[in-house]
Amino acid sequence: MEEPAEIRTIYGSSSGGGDSNRTRKAYSRSSDPNLTFIEDDARGIQHPHDDALVVARTIANHKVYGILVDTGSSADVIYSKLFKRIGIDRSHLRPMKTPLDGFAEDRMISEGAISLPVTTGEGHHQVILLVNFLIVNVSSIHNVIMGRPSLNAMRAVVSTYHLMMKFPAEGGVGYLQGYQCEARRCFVVAVRKGSVKQAMRTTPRLNQPSSDEDEDEDEDKPPTRSTFFG
Repeated sequence: MEEPAEIRTIYGSSSGGGDSNRTRKAYSRSSDPNLTFIEDDARGIQHPHDDALVVARTIANHKVYGILVDTGSSADVIYSKLFKRIGIDRSHLRPMKTPLDGFAEDRMISEGAISLPVTTGEGHHQVILLVNFLIVNVSSIHNVIMGRPSLNAMRAVVSTYHLMMKFPAEGGVGYLQGYQCEARRCFVVAVRKGSVKQAMRTTPRLNQPSSDEDEDEDEDKPPTRSTFFG
């Protein structure tokens, strides 16, 4: 019985890359880099662990610590206490009527929405993105929740094992390393506040209205944090 022939990737078509060397090279450079993780990316991380990915990013020219990367959240959230520290007038907030689930109450309405520039990474390996944040007036040990909208917009890949996220940038692959000590500090504070049960079962998400509902219804130091979600 004959062995089946192997059919490998076929090259040579002008599709996508065009029909000249210059356009093919440009097309090749435009492809996303390989967003993979290796064991060396986990250097310095204490294993085994079940820690959350907590990072720092620059939001509206403020270096903000205590940002929870939460792939279970369908919204990007800034807690009201941090929003006040950033110093943006609340008149810039846009009304937001879609309720949020997953906080202390079963359902709540945010104080409004605002788009702010967010810088992730450094140098040629950074991405600046305009992120639509919901402002939520709930006590939290985190300052910000980085949810699926911004993660998908920057095409980020998250590894909780490595406590790292990677994303395509102009200079190749950008990355953002999490702060394991900060993640553990947040968890300890959550335990002391008795909010771990809530932390393990809730994550903020936009509640989609059903058809019968009326739709018209000091800079380098971490800002003060005070219920643990995500």
